[in-house]
Amino acid sequence: MIAPGVAIPVSSLPAPRTAVQNTRCSAGQSGAAYGIAMGALSLPALKLISRQRRNTLHSRIHVSRQAQKTEAPEVDDKDEATDETEELQASEEQEEQVPEESIQKVKPRQRRMPFDPTAEPGAMAPLGYFDPLGFCPSGDEGKFKQLRAAELKHGRVAMLASVGLVAQCYIRLPFLGLKESPAGYKAALLVPSLWMFGLVVIASMLVEWLFWKEDPWKEPGNFGDPLGLGMYDRDMRNKELNNGRFAMFATSGILAAELLTGKTADEQLASLI
Repeated sequence: MIAPGVAIPVSSLPAPRTAVQNTRCSAGQSGAAYGIAMGALSLPALKLISRQRRNTLHSRIHVSRQAQKTEAPEVDDKDEATDETEELQASEEQEEQVPEESIQKVKPRQRRMPFDPTAEPGAMAPLGYFDPLGFCPSGDEGKFKQLRAAELKHGRVAMLASVGLVAQCYIRLPFLGLKESPAGYKAALLVPSLWMFGLVVIASMLVEWLFWKEDPWKEPGNFGDPLGLGMYDRDMRNKELNNGRFAMFATSGILAAELLTGKTADEQLASLI
């Protein structure tokens, strides 16, 4: 705005536009608008053209691949057909040469029967499988293996004990005062033989914990064959079980008779003769 009463020189005022300048300005504005409109209209056409080019390119590639497949594999198919016929002829010849008796029929998988303790070693005449109190019912394989391992262990210890109760009356170790130690069960109660008895028990425990461990994949009491005798069969296992059972009764009888009469094992044998 120009304040009233202020004089403005004529040279500082903007010059008025001519008719040519006005026509150029309007022409430039209309040209820009026309260019924008034409660009917006040409975008779909460009997209359509690029899509058609892409489709034609894909169709050419597909046609060329189909032509390659139809031209080359004719020989391969013939070769494969001849190979298949040769294999069929060879297999037929082999089938003719193999007799029918040699062909093994596939047997169906047998169903596992429940565990039967009466079929295990130790079930022998005249008692057979002796379990009057029902400690090991039929079908309980884990319980049977636990009791069988305990039976074998006690039987082996009883066999050694029954022999030792008689042998100690005639054989004495000549050191640590063991020669003057008493025989029978009193040897495990008086010094110095008491110390030796404790060492034997500790050594047995260590051997059992470190070396003689029960293997769940083997029969109870099976610790291998360290001497290589090769006698681990059904007959030898029955003999071991029966001898162990007899030794448990014999050891219990010797100790009971000694407690009752005071006689050692050799004196008991002498009284029987």
